[in-house]
Amino acid sequence: MPQKTTAVLAFAGAFSLVSGAAQAQNSVTVYGILDAGIMSQSNSGTPSAGRTTALVDAQVLPSIYGMKGTEDLGGGLMAGFNLEGGFNSGNGTHSSPGIYQTQMFGREAKVSLSGDWGKVAAGLQFDPAILASIATEPRGLTNSLSMLEYWIAATVGNNKAGGNALQGGIFDQNAITYTYTKSGLYFGAEYGFGGVAGSTSSNSTESVGVSYSVAGFIASAGYARDNNVNPAVGGSSSRIESLGLGYDIG
Repeated sequence: MPQKTTAVLAFAGAFSLVSGAAQAQNSVTVYGILDAGIMSQSNSGTPSAGRTTALVDAQVLPSIYGMKGTEDLGGGLMAGFNLEGGFNSGNGTHSSPGIYQTQMFGREAKVSLSGDWGKVAAGLQFDPAILASIATEPRGLTNSLSMLEYWIAATVGNNKAGGNALQGGIFDQNAITYTYTKSGLYFGAEYGFGGVAGSTSSNSTESVGVSYSVAGFIASAGYARDNNVNPAVGGSSSRIESLGLGYDIG
């Protein structure tokens, strides 16, 4: 009976560069993460494939690069933007598997306006439902052995060609979101436009997520739906619901 043994050594690093005028509360930040590991895998069986040793990407965190900025508009209003892309740390391409895809900024590309009332953003951005679930996800949605794997598996089941949600991903395109955070509360809601002629619902996305923490107790809930029912490309709708409870003993 074939047997496989795998050993992985992973390492990660992060960087950020910040510039701006503090007195005006304006800033631009360049940031990134590089996650790589060395994997050694042996296969036994008939025939034996021998041992394979390779550099592997994104074992714990995604390898990313990005820039974000804010500008104080006065009157309590702040404008902002965020551009973020993923890459394969082994060969430098944009074609990492799963959530990265091939876009230069395939993770986030959005503009925002915020104030005491919350934040409104438009563009390619994180799904609010999965952001809420981070609060109660023990591994913080890392790339291995976390809820992230199940989320990607659920979304990759649809034919995403022409749709808003990237295949096997956690980001929604053509989306408008509202988020509010205060004193342990997070609330986020999203609607992503489908862009299909003759239909307002085909290829659209809807998502809502909420989390709250107090005195060490944490709760989260999320709902996301991808209406990928464009008859021109096939596929079907997907729906993800999550509920989490936790307690921080740290």
